[in-house]
Amino acid sequence: MAATTTTVTSTPFTDIGVINEVAGTPCTPGWSPPPGPSPGPGYTPPLDDYSNAAAAYSVRLLRTAYSGSALRVRRTVAPFDEQDIGFTAGGDLDEAAIVAFGGSDVLTVSGWYDQSGQSNDATQITPGAQPEIYNGTAVITENGKPALNWDALNRLDTGNIVTDDLTASIVCRKETSTVVAALFSIQTGFNNGYELIYVPTNSLSYRVTSSDLDTTLTQEVQSIVFVSYDGSTQQSATNGTNSTKSSTQSFTLSHNLNIGSRVQGGTNQLWRGTMQEFIIYANATYADTTNRTGIETNIMTYYNIP
Repeated sequence: MAATTTTVTSTPFTDIGVINEVAGTPCTPGWSPPPGPSPGPGYTPPLDDYSNAAAAYSVRLLRTAYSGSALRVRRTVAPFDEQDIGFTAGGDLDEAAIVAFGGSDVLTVSGWYDQSGQSNDATQITPGAQPEIYNGTAVITENGKPALNWDALNRLDTGNIVTDDLTASIVCRKETSTVVAALFSIQTGFNNGYELIYVPTNSLSYRVTSSDLDTTLTQEVQSIVFVSYDGSTQQSATNGTNSTKSSTQSFTLSHNLNIGSRVQGGTNQLWRGTMQEFIIYANATYADTTNRTGIETNIMTYYNIP
Protein backbone atom coordinates (compact mmCIF):
# COMPACT_ATOMS: atom_id res chain seq x y z
CA MET A 1 0.00 0.00 0.00
CA ALA A 2 1.33 3.37 -0.93
CA ALA A 3 2.28 5.69 1.95
CA THR A 4 0.12 8.73 2.57
CA THR A 5 1.78 12.09 3.13
CA THR A 6 0.02 14.77 5.16
CA THR A 7 1.12 18.38 5.06
CA VAL A 8 0.64 20.41 8.26
CA THR A 9 0.64 24.17 8.17
CA SER A 10 1.57 25.80 11.47
CA THR A 11 1.18 29.30 12.81
CA PRO A 12 4.38 30.96 14.06
CA PHE A 13 4.66 30.82 17.87
CA THR A 14 4.28 34.10 19.71
CA ASP A 15 6.12 34.41 23.04
CA ILE A 16 3.63 35.33 25.77
CA GLY A 17 6.13 35.11 28.59
CA VAL A 18 6.29 32.79 31.55
CA ILE A 19 3.03 31.13 32.57
CA ASN A 20 2.67 30.29 36.22
CA GLU A 21 -0.01 28.18 37.83
CA VAL A 22 -1.31 27.87 41.38
CA ALA A 23 -2.94 24.63 42.45
CA GLY A 24 -6.68 24.87 41.95
CA THR A 25 -6.41 28.02 39.82
CA PRO A 26 -6.81 27.88 36.01
CA CYS A 27 -3.66 28.89 34.23
CA THR A 28 -4.23 32.00 32.11
CA PRO A 29 -1.68 33.41 29.67
CA GLY A 30 -0.11 36.54 31.08
CA TRP A 31 -0.93 35.65 34.72
CA SER A 32 1.83 36.29 37.19
CA PRO A 33 2.17 35.26 40.85
CA PRO A 34 1.41 37.63 43.72
CA PRO A 35 4.27 39.98 44.61
CA GLY A 36 6.72 38.98 47.29
CA PRO A 37 6.87 40.55 50.74
CA SER A 38 6.32 44.30 50.57
CA PRO A 39 8.10 46.48 49.65
CA GLY A 40 9.87 44.01 47.37
CA PRO A 41 12.13 40.97 47.09
CA GLY A 42 14.58 40.62 49.93
CA TYR A 43 12.36 42.37 52.48
CA THR A 44 12.77 40.97 55.99
CA PRO A 45 10.26 41.61 58.79
CA PRO A 46 12.12 43.59 61.48
CA LEU A 47 11.65 41.11 64.33
CA ASP A 48 13.38 38.41 62.28
CA ASP A 49 16.60 40.40 62.70
CA TYR A 50 15.82 42.17 65.98
CA SER A 51 14.06 39.65 68.19
CA ASN A 52 13.05 39.57 71.85
CA ALA A 53 10.56 42.44 71.65
CA ALA A 54 8.31 42.85 74.69
CA ALA A 55 5.39 43.86 72.49
CA ALA A 56 4.96 44.58 68.79
CA TYR A 57 1.92 45.94 66.97
CA SER A 58 1.65 46.88 63.32
CA VAL A 59 -0.36 47.04 60.09
CA ARG A 60 2.27 44.76 58.54
CA LEU A 61 3.77 41.39 59.42
CA LEU A 62 6.65 41.97 61.86
CA ARG A 63 7.88 38.40 62.32
CA THR A 64 7.91 35.59 59.75
CA ALA A 65 7.10 32.98 62.41
CA TYR A 66 4.01 34.88 63.54
CA SER A 67 0.86 33.10 62.32
CA GLY A 68 -1.86 35.15 64.00
CA SER A 69 -3.96 38.09 62.84
CA ALA A 70 -2.97 41.74 62.72
CA LEU A 71 -5.98 43.20 64.48
CA ARG A 72 -9.63 42.68 65.37
CA VAL A 73 -12.27 45.05 63.99
CA ARG A 74 -15.75 45.84 65.31
CA ARG A 75 -18.77 47.17 63.45
CA THR A 76 -20.04 50.40 65.03
CA VAL A 77 -23.70 49.70 64.15
CA ALA A 78 -25.93 46.66 64.69
CA PRO A 79 -25.21 43.77 64.83
CA PHE A 80 -21.92 45.12 66.30
CA ASP A 81 -20.09 41.98 65.21
CA GLU A 82 -16.32 41.57 65.16
CA GLN A 83 -13.78 39.90 62.89
CA ASP A 84 -10.05 39.21 62.95
CA ILE A 85 -8.06 40.68 60.05
CA GLY A 86 -4.84 39.05 58.90
CA PHE A 87 -2.14 39.72 56.34
CA THR A 88 -1.76 39.29 52.61
CA ALA A 89 0.80 36.91 51.13
CA GLY A 90 3.16 39.87 50.94
CA GLY A 91 2.90 40.65 54.65
CA ASP A 92 0.66 43.71 54.36
CA LEU A 93 -2.60 44.24 56.24
CA ASP A 94 -5.46 42.56 54.36
CA GLU A 95 -7.35 45.71 53.38
CA ALA A 96 -9.68 43.78 51.07
CA ALA A 97 -10.91 41.75 54.04
CA ILE A 98 -11.61 44.96 55.98
CA VAL A 99 -13.62 46.45 53.10
CA ALA A 100 -15.54 43.21 52.55
CA PHE A 101 -16.48 42.99 56.21
CA GLY A 102 -17.25 46.67 56.74
CA GLY A 103 -19.20 47.46 53.60
CA SER A 104 -20.78 50.86 54.31
CA ASP A 105 -20.30 50.59 58.09
CA VAL A 106 -17.55 52.24 60.12
CA LEU A 107 -15.11 49.80 61.76
CA THR A 108 -13.06 50.36 64.89
CA VAL A 109 -10.21 48.30 66.35
CA SER A 110 -11.07 46.33 69.48
CA GLY A 111 -7.77 44.46 69.50
CA TRP A 112 -4.27 45.05 68.12
CA TYR A 113 -2.44 41.74 68.33
CA ASP A 114 1.05 41.43 69.77
CA GLN A 115 3.36 39.82 67.20
CA SER A 116 6.32 39.51 69.57
CA GLY A 117 5.24 36.15 70.98
CA GLN A 118 4.81 37.62 74.48
CA SER A 119 0.98 37.65 74.29
CA ASN A 120 0.72 41.33 75.23
CA ASP A 121 -2.29 41.98 72.99
CA ALA A 122 -3.61 45.55 73.15
CA THR A 123 -7.39 45.54 73.59
CA GLN A 124 -10.32 47.83 74.29
CA ILE A 125 -13.77 46.56 75.27
CA THR A 126 -15.39 50.00 75.42
CA PRO A 127 -16.73 50.75 71.91
CA GLY A 128 -16.36 54.51 72.18
CA ALA A 129 -12.71 54.18 73.16
CA GLN A 130 -11.66 52.10 70.13
CA PRO A 131 -9.55 53.75 67.38
CA GLU A 132 -10.99 53.75 63.86
CA ILE A 133 -9.56 51.78 60.90
CA TYR A 134 -12.34 52.00 58.28
CA ASN A 135 -14.57 55.04 57.71
CA GLY A 136 -17.40 53.22 55.92
CA THR A 137 -15.94 53.90 52.50
CA ALA A 138 -12.23 53.18 52.66
CA VAL A 139 -9.46 51.97 54.95
CA ILE A 140 -7.82 54.90 56.74
CA THR A 141 -4.25 55.39 55.48
CA GLU A 142 -1.11 57.42 56.02
CA ASN A 143 1.27 57.77 53.10
CA GLY A 144 -0.44 54.85 51.32
CA LYS A 145 -0.33 52.42 54.27
CA PRO A 146 -3.25 51.49 56.58
CA ALA A 147 -3.41 53.40 59.86
CA LEU A 148 -5.35 53.31 63.12
CA ASN A 149 -6.87 56.70 63.88
CA TRP A 150 -7.07 57.88 67.50
CA ASP A 151 -9.55 60.60 68.44
CA ALA A 152 -11.38 61.82 71.55
CA LEU A 153 -11.33 58.95 74.10
CA ASN A 154 -9.48 56.21 72.22
CA ARG A 155 -7.04 53.92 74.06
CA LEU A 156 -5.71 50.37 73.80
CA ASP A 157 -4.34 48.55 76.86
CA THR A 158 -2.16 45.47 77.34
CA GLY A 159 -1.18 43.08 80.08
CA ASN A 160 1.72 43.77 82.42
CA ILE A 161 5.15 44.53 80.99
CA VAL A 162 7.95 44.15 83.55
CA THR A 163 10.84 46.49 82.81
CA ASP A 164 13.32 48.89 84.35
CA ASP A 165 14.51 50.19 80.98
CA LEU A 166 13.13 50.22 77.44
CA THR A 167 13.54 50.98 73.77
CA ALA A 168 10.56 51.87 71.57
CA SER A 169 9.95 52.81 67.94
CA ILE A 170 6.58 54.24 66.88
CA VAL A 171 5.23 55.22 63.45
CA CYS A 172 2.68 57.98 63.95
CA ARG A 173 1.25 61.33 62.85
CA LYS A 174 0.10 63.97 65.30
CA GLU A 175 -3.22 65.56 64.32
CA THR A 176 -2.90 68.97 65.91
CA SER A 177 -0.50 71.10 67.90
CA THR A 178 -3.17 72.57 70.17
CA VAL A 179 -3.66 69.72 72.64
CA VAL A 180 -1.55 67.66 75.02
CA ALA A 181 -1.61 64.02 73.91
CA ALA A 182 0.08 60.81 75.06
CA LEU A 183 1.49 58.35 72.56
CA PHE A 184 1.91 55.76 75.31
CA SER A 185 2.59 55.28 78.99
CA ILE A 186 3.74 52.53 81.31
CA GLN A 187 2.96 53.79 84.78
CA THR A 188 2.18 52.67 88.29
CA GLY A 189 0.46 55.97 88.97
CA PHE A 190 0.04 59.55 87.84
CA ASN A 191 3.44 60.98 86.84
CA ASN A 192 5.13 57.82 88.10
CA GLY A 193 6.71 55.90 85.22
CA TYR A 194 7.33 56.15 81.52
CA GLU A 195 5.09 58.35 79.44
CA LEU A 196 5.66 59.81 76.00
CA ILE A 197 3.52 62.94 75.76
CA TYR A 198 3.17 65.54 73.05
CA VAL A 199 2.82 69.07 74.39
CA PRO A 200 1.56 72.12 72.43
CA THR A 201 5.05 73.57 71.97
CA ASN A 202 5.68 71.09 69.12
CA SER A 203 7.76 68.76 71.26
CA LEU A 204 7.61 65.32 72.80
CA SER A 205 8.06 65.09 76.54
CA TYR A 206 9.54 61.73 77.49
CA ARG A 207 8.91 61.69 81.21
CA VAL A 208 10.39 59.57 83.95
CA THR A 209 8.57 60.84 87.05
CA SER A 210 8.73 64.61 86.57
CA SER A 211 11.71 64.94 84.18
CA ASP A 212 11.22 65.87 80.54
CA LEU A 213 13.15 65.06 77.38
CA ASP A 214 11.92 66.96 74.32
CA THR A 215 12.31 66.46 70.60
CA THR A 216 10.57 68.13 67.67
CA LEU A 217 7.57 66.36 66.17
CA THR A 218 6.37 68.09 62.99
CA GLN A 219 2.61 68.36 62.73
CA GLU A 220 0.59 66.57 60.07
CA VAL A 221 3.65 64.60 58.93
CA GLN A 222 4.09 60.85 59.24
CA SER A 223 7.06 60.28 61.56
CA ILE A 224 9.05 57.58 63.32
CA VAL A 225 9.57 58.37 66.99
CA PHE A 226 12.38 56.64 68.88
CA VAL A 227 12.78 56.63 72.67
CA SER A 228 15.00 54.72 75.09
CA TYR A 229 15.88 54.60 78.75
CA ASP A 230 18.68 52.38 80.10
CA GLY A 231 18.14 52.91 83.81
CA SER A 232 20.09 56.14 83.96
CA THR A 233 20.12 57.91 80.59
CA GLN A 234 17.25 58.81 78.26
CA GLN A 235 17.26 59.35 74.51
CA SER A 236 14.60 60.42 72.03
CA ALA A 237 14.52 61.23 68.34
CA THR A 238 12.07 61.98 65.53
CA ASN A 239 12.90 60.74 62.02
CA GLY A 240 16.48 60.10 63.10
CA THR A 241 17.09 63.56 64.59
CA ASN A 242 18.21 63.23 68.20
CA SER A 243 17.06 65.41 71.05
CA THR A 244 19.76 67.52 72.65
CA LYS A 245 18.21 67.27 76.12
CA SER A 246 18.66 64.55 78.71
CA SER A 247 17.76 63.70 82.29
CA THR A 248 18.52 61.00 84.82
CA GLN A 249 15.97 59.00 86.83
CA SER A 250 15.55 55.36 87.82
CA PHE A 251 12.64 53.04 88.61
CA THR A 252 11.25 49.54 88.04
CA LEU A 253 7.77 48.95 86.65
CA SER A 254 5.29 46.17 86.23
CA HIS A 255 2.22 47.72 84.72
CA ASN A 256 -0.03 47.89 81.69
CA LEU A 257 1.19 49.49 78.51
CA ASN A 258 -1.39 52.09 77.52
CA ILE A 259 -1.27 53.00 73.83
CA GLY A 260 -2.72 56.41 73.06
CA SER A 261 -3.14 57.59 76.63
CA ARG A 262 -1.56 58.53 79.92
CA VAL A 263 -2.60 56.48 82.93
CA GLN A 264 -4.93 58.48 85.18
CA GLY A 265 -4.63 61.38 82.75
CA GLY A 266 -7.51 63.57 81.65
CA THR A 267 -9.30 63.36 78.31
CA ASN A 268 -7.07 66.17 77.03
CA GLN A 269 -4.07 63.83 77.31
CA LEU A 270 -5.26 61.21 74.83
CA TRP A 271 -3.53 60.80 71.48
CA ARG A 272 -5.13 62.53 68.51
CA GLY A 273 -3.76 61.28 65.22
CA THR A 274 -2.71 57.99 63.68
CA MET A 275 -0.44 55.11 64.57
CA GLN A 276 0.75 52.37 62.24
CA GLU A 277 3.43 50.54 64.19
CA PHE A 278 4.66 50.27 67.76
CA ILE A 279 7.60 48.05 68.74
CA ILE A 280 8.82 48.07 72.33
CA TYR A 281 11.75 46.21 73.92
CA ALA A 282 11.90 45.79 77.69
CA ASN A 283 15.55 46.82 77.71
CA ALA A 284 17.79 49.42 76.13
CA THR A 285 19.90 46.91 74.18
CA TYR A 286 18.32 47.98 70.92
CA ALA A 287 19.21 51.62 71.45
CA ASP A 288 22.82 51.10 70.37
CA THR A 289 23.80 52.57 67.02
CA THR A 290 23.85 49.33 65.01
CA ASN A 291 20.50 47.97 66.17
CA ARG A 292 18.74 51.31 66.16
CA THR A 293 19.93 52.13 62.64
CA GLY A 294 18.84 48.72 61.37
CA ILE A 295 15.38 48.93 62.94
CA GLU A 296 14.79 52.51 61.80
CA THR A 297 15.97 51.77 58.27
CA ASN A 298 13.59 48.81 58.03
CA ILE A 299 10.68 50.89 59.31
CA MET A 300 11.39 53.98 57.23
CA THR A 301 11.80 51.90 54.07
CA TYR A 302 8.46 50.14 54.51
CA TYR A 303 6.50 53.29 55.33
CA ASN A 304 8.39 55.48 52.85
CA ILE A 305 9.41 57.95 55.54
CA PRO A 306 12.14 60.31 54.22
